[in-house]
Amino acid sequence: MVSRMLGELQRAACILRSRITRLELARTSRRFVPPLPPPEDLTHFTPAVAEFWASMPFNQFLPYLGVALHANPDMAIDSAAWTEYTQHDFEQCVFDSDELLDLEAEVIASDSSFGRRLAKLLEDDPPLVIGNWDPRAWLSELRHDPDPLAANVYVVVSRGFPLLPPALLATFPQQIRDNYRSALDERPAVEIELLRLLDKGILGDWSVVRDELNLAPDSDPQMVLALGVVFRKGKTRLIIDGSAGDPSINSLQVPPDTVLPDIFVTMLAMSMYGYGWKADYEDSFCQHVLELSSQRICAIKWTGDSSSDPAFHGTRVLAFRRLGFGFRSGPSQQQSSTIAVVRALSRRLVAAGLNTANPPAMNHVYPEPRAASQGMHFVNALLAFLDDLGGFCSSRAAAWYSFATYLVLCHRLRLKVSFKPGKTISPVQILHYLGFDCDMIQGIVALDVERIAELLVKLQRALTVDSLSVQETLSLIGVLVFCSVVIRVGRVHYRALIDAVTALGPNPSPKARVKFDDAIRDGVSMWITMLGLLNQRPVSTPISRILVPGQVTTDASFAGWGWEGMGSHALGQWPEDWIHRIGRASSTSIDVLRIWICELELWSCLFLARHLCQRCPHCKLTVRCDNAPVCRMITKLSTRSSACLPILRELAWLLATFDVEMDVVWIDTKANEVADVLSRRYAPDHDAAQFAHVEEYLLAQSRDPEWALWPDQPPPRPELQPHIPVALPADYSTAWAAMSDTELRRLLPLYRDAALPPSAGSSPP
Repeated sequence: MVSRMLGELQRAACILRSRITRLELARTSRRFVPPLPPPEDLTHFTPAVAEFWASMPFNQFLPYLGVALHANPDMAIDSAAWTEYTQHDFEQCVFDSDELLDLEAEVIASDSSFGRRLAKLLEDDPPLVIGNWDPRAWLSELRHDPDPLAANVYVVVSRGFPLLPPALLATFPQQIRDNYRSALDERPAVEIELLRLLDKGILGDWSVVRDELNLAPDSDPQMVLALGVVFRKGKTRLIIDGSAGDPSINSLQVPPDTVLPDIFVTMLAMSMYGYGWKADYEDSFCQHVLELSSQRICAIKWTGDSSSDPAFHGTRVLAFRRLGFGFRSGPSQQQSSTIAVVRALSRRLVAAGLNTANPPAMNHVYPEPRAASQGMHFVNALLAFLDDLGGFCSSRAAAWYSFATYLVLCHRLRLKVSFKPGKTISPVQILHYLGFDCDMIQGIVALDVERIAELLVKLQRALTVDSLSVQETLSLIGVLVFCSVVIRVGRVHYRALIDAVTALGPNPSPKARVKFDDAIRDGVSMWITMLGLLNQRPVSTPISRILVPGQVTTDASFAGWGWEGMGSHALGQWPEDWIHRIGRASSTSIDVLRIWICELELWSCLFLARHLCQRCPHCKLTVRCDNAPVCRMITKLSTRSSACLPILRELAWLLATFDVEMDVVWIDTKANEVADVLSRRYAPDHDAAQFAHVEEYLLAQSRDPEWALWPDQPPPRPELQPHIPVALPADYSTAWAAMSDTELRRLLPLYRDAALPPSAGSSPP
C-alpha cells in the first residue's frame, strides 16, 4: 500500500512538472503552427499520418486514433512507406553554412546555459563538417535543453567527432598495422561490406579524402588501422582496432562513463496492459562524421587477390569519414547522441500535453521509472540503449503518439532509422527489447522459445564432450549469464565453468581446452533441467509484487543464529564439532577447514527463507542483515566461496519455488538488536535479562492480527520442489572437514538430499 501511494505521488509530481514545463515551452517556443490537413487514408500508419498526428496536441489526436483503430484494429507501421520516405536521410545534407552560423550566434546571444556552453566549445572556431544529419534542425531542438552538455552533442553534429584532441593529433606518430586473420579469411564478405560503406560515403579513397582535407598530394595517413570482422545475426560488421599501436588511439582517449539502462529498468517502466514500441538506427555509429583532422588517423589498407572483387585488385588505402566500430569513446558518444534525441522528444511530448516521465540526464543517468496504472495516458520511460530506443507507455494512445512524434523528429533531424524486419516496431503489448520478450499482458519478462531451444542444443553438446575451447566456454557462460536475468536460480549453477576458465590463468588462449569435471557437468545438467521445466510455461520475472509489511532481521554469531519477522522467530545453536573451526585459527589449532562468519550469516538467511517463503509466495520480502558480503551474495545470487555455494543454491531454489523476491538490505549491528540477541542465546556471555525483554517483544509481535492474513500456502511452482538441492549443516561437520579443499569442491556441488524443506510447523534447520 505504501509503495503504491508513493508511486501515485511521484506520478502526480511528474504530471505537475509536465504542466509547468508545457507552459514554459509554450512561452519560449515559436508561434503556434496549425495542424496539417489530414491525409486521405488514416487507417495505415504511413509518414503522412505520423506527420498529421504529431502536428496537433495530444488531446486533439485522440479522436483520430480512435477512428483509425476502429477501421483497422491491428494497425501497424507501414515499413515500405517509411523506407521510401526516409531513403535520402543517409545522404549528405545540403545547408547554408552562413545561415547556420547566424543561428549559432543567435543562440549564443540568448545567454542560456546551452548558449554559454556552445560559445565556449566554439572558441577555437572548428570547421563545419557535412554528414547526413541536419545541423540546423539539431540546433533548433537542442537549444531548448536545460542541460548544457547538450551543446557537446550539437558540436559533434556540426563539427564532427574528434578521435583525439588537437594537441595529441599533432604529435601522433605515423603507424601501419596489419589486418587480422578474421578479415583475410572472410575476404568476399569483407569486400562486399567495404563496397557498401564506400557507396554510402562512410569510407572514401585516401586520395579523395586527402584532397577534401587540403593536404599535399604526397601525404599519407598518420594511422593505418588493423581491420577485423565479426558476424552477428547474418550481418557483417567491420571492426577497426583502435587499441593497436604504440601509442594506440584508444590508449589516449578518456571517454566519460557509458551508462546504459538494463532489463530491470525496463521492468519498472512496464504498465500492466500497457504498450511498448522500439526503433533502431541504421549504421548508427557511422552516422557520426569524424572531425576533419581525425580522418587522418582512421585509415585502412586492403590488398586484393585473385578471388577479390575487381574493385580491390591491387592495394587500396581507404579512410573513414565516419565513426566506425573499435574506438573506446564510440559507445559513450552514441549514447549521448541518442539521449539528446530522447530529451528533445520528451520536450515535444510534454509541450503537446502528454504526461511524460523525466528523461535521462546528458551524463547518462536515468531516473528510476514508475509505471502508471491502466487507464492513464502516460509515457513511463523512453529508454536509450546506444542506437536502440524503447518507449514504454501506460496506454495505446500514449504509445502511438510518442512513436509517431519520435519518427517525425528523427526525419527532421535526418537521423536514419532502420525499417528492416524486427528493427522498428510500432506499439504492441509483447515487445522484444534488449533480447527479452516484454509481455505487458501477463506482466512478465521472458526468454523467447527460440533462444531456449538454441541454449538447450549447446548444453546437450557440452554434456557429450570432455572439454571445450576457452572461446566456446566463454560463449556458453555469456549465454547463461544473459539467461539468468530471467532464470535467476541459474546464477548458482555456472560457477564451476567460470572457475575452470579462471584456473587457466590470466588471458588464456581462446583455443586452450577447458576440461569438464563432475561439478561442471552437474551445473550443465541442472541448467538443462531448469530449461526443461521452465520451457513448459513462460520463463518470466513478475513486474510488480506485493511488499510484505515490515522487515525481517537476521543475525549469526560464533555461538548460534537467529531471525525474527512476520510475527515469527527462530534461533538455534551450531553443531558442537563446528565450535573449534569457526573464525580464524589459532597458532596451536590443527589445520582443518575453517568456517567463516559469512557462511554462518548465510545459513541464518536460509533458515528464515525455509520458514517464511511459504507464507509470502509472489511477494517481495525485505530482509535486514548486518553482513554486507552476504547482502551482495543474495542480491546477485553469486559467490566465489565453495562453502557458501551450496547454501546459496538452496536459497535460490526456494525463492524460485515460492516465487519470492528477497530484498536483502544491510543494517548496522547496533540497530539489529533483536536478531543479535537471538543469535547469542547460547553464547557464554548470554544476557538472560536482555533475552527475556526480547522474548516479550516477540510475543507481542506474534499476536498482531495482521499476520493471520499470511498463512502457509502451497508453492506456486511445485514441479521445482523435488529439485531443490538441500544444504545440511551435517555437510560441514568433522567428516567433511577432514577432506581436502579440492575434494570438497568436487563433492559439495554434487551433494543432494531427497528431503524437502521443513514445514512451517517444524523448527529450522
